[in-house]
Amino acid sequence: MDIPVVLSHRTAALIRRTEHLERLRAAARANGERYGVAPYVEESDLPDIGLSTSGLKASAIVQRIRSALSTWGIPDRDLVRLDVMVPFAEDRVRTRGMDCHTLGRAIGEYDVFPVARGLVTVSDALCFAQAGAWMGSMELIEWAYELCGAYFLPLDGDYAERPVCLTRDELRCQLERYRGVRGAAHALRALNSVHDGARSPMETAQAMMVSCPKSMGGLGYRHIVLNHRVGVPPDYSRYTSAPYYEIDLFAPVRGVGVEYDGDEHSKKARRGHDAERMNVLSLMGYDIKVLTSVQFSRQLDMHRAMNGIAASIGIKVPSSAKFQQAQEQLRRFVTRRWCNGS
Repeated sequence: MDIPVVLSHRTAALIRRTEHLERLRAAARANGERYGVAPYVEESDLPDIGLSTSGLKASAIVQRIRSALSTWGIPDRDLVRLDVMVPFAEDRVRTRGMDCHTLGRAIGEYDVFPVARGLVTVSDALCFAQAGAWMGSMELIEWAYELCGAYFLPLDGDYAERPVCLTRDELRCQLERYRGVRGAAHALRALNSVHDGARSPMETAQAMMVSCPKSMGGLGYRHIVLNHRVGVPPDYSRYTSAPYYEIDLFAPVRGVGVEYDGDEHSKKARRGHDAERMNVLSLMGYDIKVLTSVQFSRQLDMHRAMNGIAASIGIKVPSSAKFQQAQEQLRRFVTRRWCNGS
């Protein structure tokens, strides 16, 4: 086949949860760095899944794509129907097991990313725009933090670190090209609560509790920076040997930081380092608040902790039952994968 198949919508979102796509991203970055150009994927980097055979029926194409996606780790239950995209309505192909969506214009190279020979997926920005049509606001915001962060969540297993794909401003700029796509307006609104640089789902959870709108249970405070680096002046060398510290979530206007203290910090050596760090930051004038896994796992503890953070950054938190219910829904959402949401 001469024209590649373009995976879109839910199928495109699923392939972003695979190690296969991350390996191709890494190969593209390496090629770009090697030759001093924009990242790109060599044909030799792409697996051959049998789409180059001439005269293939649509049903055979669907089956070969489904088999490849299953091999890459996508559960068969999610492959009953594949979402694909074509330029215009007259390009639709009607066959069992495939839903055809239209872009309304020719599909360019910047709209797609290759995943196999003869198979591409829509770009991150276009996939995010499409997701606005079927994802809820919390899920969209959470995914944008991942896209603009230094980690990704595979379909099975814990999160994995990776270089940042694109910044929030880059994602917003690219979304402007897809304003006519159903869901793009919702996706653009979601970016208002997103910040660059999250390095784990826990950091995303903290940021969402602070920056999401109050209607969603967040504090509605968006003037934050993630993993803010603070240089330690020479005058403080008597207190620490560290040249700098990083604060998980920082509100520059108020000099307030929020740190997550999870179970991984339980070792004595780590405790000692954290205590020194907190003491030095306090001496430097920073007000550091700590959120623990226990607080994230309990509604009342989390409510009190967020009240304390709100007071430190100078905002009022609604006392209504409606807000507390929304805050509890948000807490349960952000902890559903990594904390007991009881």
